[in-house]
Amino acid sequence: MQSEAEYIISEFKKNFSQYSHEKLVIYGLGQNTKILLEAFPEYRIIALMDEVRTGESVWGLPVIGCEEAHDRDARAILILARASNVPIIYRRIAKDCRRYRIPVYDIHGKRMDQQPQKSKAVSMEFYQAHRKDVLMEKIRQAEVVSFDIFDTLLMRKVLYPTDIFLLVEKQAKEKGILESTFPFAKKRRMAEQEQSLQGSPTIHAIYQKMTESGGIPKETADMLKALELEEERRQMVLRPEVAEILQHCMEQGKTVCCTSDMYMPGGLLGEILREHHIEGLDAIFVSCEEGAFKREGLFQVLKRHYPGKRILHIGDDEEADVRFARQFGVDDVFPIHSARKMLEDSVASELLEFTETLEDRQEIGRFLARQMADPFLFEGTAGKLEPRSAYDAGHDFLEPLMGSFLEWLVEACEADRIDLLMLGARDGWLLTKLLDIVSRYRNLPFAYRYVPASRTACMLAGMESSEDVMFASSQAFAGTEEEMLVRRFRLREDELLPRKQGESGKSYISRHAGMILSRTGEYRRNYKKALQAHGVEGRQKKAYFDFVSSGTCQFWMERILGERLKGYYFVHFLQPWNGGMDIEPFLARTSPMQNEQGCRLLESYFLIESMMSSPFPFLLCLGKDGGEVYEKEHRSKEELGHLKEIQQGIQDAFCERMENSGTCKVSKELADLLASCLQEKYSAKRKSGIFDWDIEDEFCNRKF
Repeated sequence: MQSEAEYIISEFKKNFSQYSHEKLVIYGLGQNTKILLEAFPEYRIIALMDEVRTGESVWGLPVIGCEEAHDRDARAILILARASNVPIIYRRIAKDCRRYRIPVYDIHGKRMDQQPQKSKAVSMEFYQAHRKDVLMEKIRQAEVVSFDIFDTLLMRKVLYPTDIFLLVEKQAKEKGILESTFPFAKKRRMAEQEQSLQGSPTIHAIYQKMTESGGIPKETADMLKALELEEERRQMVLRPEVAEILQHCMEQGKTVCCTSDMYMPGGLLGEILREHHIEGLDAIFVSCEEGAFKREGLFQVLKRHYPGKRILHIGDDEEADVRFARQFGVDDVFPIHSARKMLEDSVASELLEFTETLEDRQEIGRFLARQMADPFLFEGTAGKLEPRSAYDAGHDFLEPLMGSFLEWLVEACEADRIDLLMLGARDGWLLTKLLDIVSRYRNLPFAYRYVPASRTACMLAGMESSEDVMFASSQAFAGTEEEMLVRRFRLREDELLPRKQGESGKSYISRHAGMILSRTGEYRRNYKKALQAHGVEGRQKKAYFDFVSSGTCQFWMERILGERLKGYYFVHFLQPWNGGMDIEPFLARTSPMQNEQGCRLLESYFLIESMMSSPFPFLLCLGKDGGEVYEKEHRSKEELGHLKEIQQGIQDAFCERMENSGTCKVSKELADLLASCLQEKYSAKRKSGIFDWDIEDEFCNRKF
């Protein structure tokens, strides 16, 4: 039986002989790096790399970054880590390595920076070969079924396990347990690295090491350990489909246990599992209690405990749970992928481009915990996501965009000393509800109102001249001039003038300008009365919200109020007529026919706009008493029901965010991508048809 040390040595000898006289850097400070340094003293290994220990010296070699590797003329970087961690590490250094043109390899000699792009059909072969029905047959043949715990049975709502340490550090500093400059996460990782060189450590041994060499008093270390365990519990969620399989094993009379590489003791892991309703396990085998990782003999402990029994082990790590399980004589194995690995394989793998900040990694982790907890998802979706309901579409895909925008909006209003933010119908409906939630947690320095506004209603009340009429008629409309005069300008059919022989459409509309303008005074009086009823007064510095727009409503609203407004939009479309308007976009300022800034929202904003919309029909105008006059509702009861579910999902997720942190720090680029993942190229279409909507643009008289 080949040990891990022997395997590493043989793989290095086989794949890196061409670098025996070249300057080589190893990324990783684990036991395997030490093994290579001792086994190959003739190689020119000039330095080591590690995320948290740059600037130090380990085993007589400097720990450097990519820039220094370039300065030292390194010819290659070898990432020496578990296979599941290699892509994580590569993403961390990829940008710099590409810049300095340093090739990066794994221990198998695969060049990470030149991996051929597999088609999604090819990458789905694993999921087709490891279907749920295949696993069920293996379970039928087994007597003992062993489950890995982390990333198999349970998963964390963070992208990387070490993000837990950063969350603990943040809490400890907020609570005054640590000084603001103390690098807890770095020292926590260092302590675990050092203890792991001597075997599989317990969490108690790790914190003991921190008191000995990390400059942390024992009392403080005890508080930090308690915070870490509390945070682990808070971030832990079940993979429901795997838990159902575990329950099925028990119902079939199988002996069920867990086998885990972990620093938490078995008793604590048992408590966590019971909190997630996993009970009745025969045993929990943990590396820190048995004194051996899976690669060192933990599976031998499992085998000795069930002599003569046919054992099946289920886990996510292709080395620890598959190769070493087989190597140590486990009868059968079944690999499933972690949610993070599924994301790497999926059509939405672009999300992994946004991992620089802890907040973005948390957001991706939360998304995975809800959307990729099922390891068998891709059997039916070929690598696509699958929003299970309208509620999920709002909760998981859209809320980050709404929350990120709202954080920006509040900061912008405060910076610009806005007194009143007007949110126009219908796009402002949802944002108004979210501002209601924010106001429960913060004292907003401005007032906000949901006001009656549509392009038709604002235009009718804002026009002052025949030039205004012609400008309004120049905007897109799918139909004849006669239809435009009735639908957009609110003339009756019996008021339309007969068309002259050969008359142009522009001339025909111009002949109706007087009739149209004769009513704008009444429209404006009615509109002002409605605005006053909504608390819009003359002395306020006002701003106007719109979603994706050229600024038509704001343009006419400025005419109605006789004052300039500040505009805050998701996206602002540039037009020849709106260059003088004061509009600040959140994502992009671009022309309607271009997208030079790579804003993904522009690919699907009609759909997302419809999801933000109010449940009321299109506003046509304001009546004599300031009452709102609506067009007949074209959306079905089913569509309105889905709209309500989507918005409830957004509001619930936003409430959770406010309750947990009081803010939304998700980058707008990640939020933009998450929302775009509702598109069909990212998400499989549900049979329920929750997005089979005809989207109607009433002002332009067209459907999508």
